[in-house]
Amino acid sequence: MKAQGPYQILGVAPSASQDEIKRAYRKLAQELHPDRNDGNPVAEERFKQVNSAYEVLGNREKRELYDEFGAASLQSGLDARSAGVQCFGDGSPFGGAGAGDLQDLLSQLEMVREDTLSDIQVHSARVVLFVCTGNTRRSPMAEHPLRRSLAEALECPPSELLAEGLEIGSSGTHTCARASISEGALRAMEARGLDLSDHESRAVTPALLSGADLAYCLNGSHYSRLSYSYPEYAEKLRLLDPAGVPDPFGGDLDTYLGCAHHIEQRVDAIVSDIYGE
Repeated sequence: MKAQGPYQILGVAPSASQDEIKRAYRKLAQELHPDRNDGNPVAEERFKQVNSAYEVLGNREKRELYDEFGAASLQSGLDARSAGVQCFGDGSPFGGAGAGDLQDLLSQLEMVREDTLSDIQVHSARVVLFVCTGNTRRSPMAEHPLRRSLAEALECPPSELLAEGLEIGSSGTHTCARASISEGALRAMEARGLDLSDHESRAVTPALLSGADLAYCLNGSHYSRLSYSYPEYAEKLRLLDPAGVPDPFGGDLDTYLGCAHHIEQRVDAIVSDIYGE
């Protein structure tokens, strides 16, 4: 069966406005979110497809390239003007045989982005990783408060934590590469004096887990998935809160502020783990 293109996946017309595309994406992402589908593999695959589709259509430049050049614009993330191989169909990132190829590509790109992690290992820093679903809400909302708390304790800027032997990061079990922080999380963190506007999501990988000393999962589904997929790193996994941290997805600012408060309380409680284990 021929793979669907991004417009078909999001259920919008090629003439749809960016706001219409965003609304369609949010509706589908909320319906298909892994936390709401209890391990349903069909919903999980659809969730990945919807995120991949929005990664194209939610970006004006990528959308313009796709509209002009079609599937070829998606070839290995290259500029469509130099791409000569079709990526939809058998090579589609939205389903079919090409899904694995895209994942291989993303893994290779992630290895490049993890150069910093290699530097960390060279300097024998203590590496702490937070893991949620999309790496656009809960895990960065844990990462940055911990950075600030540690910097205050060490009386140094957050940018100098590595020199002090500490590196704090975050990632997601289901995410588009380099997605921005969600609007609600951005506003909630701004209310706490933290600017997350430069945040870009990344997927959790074996390399990240290998380099981490501790990996805090935001709820039980993340913990279970990582324990099952990467049993060799199970001893590094922790739950930030044994009861889990509810996803504020779809909530108002008060919901995000409540989530931020919950996370910060748990972050304060794990500082001794970071130094003591």
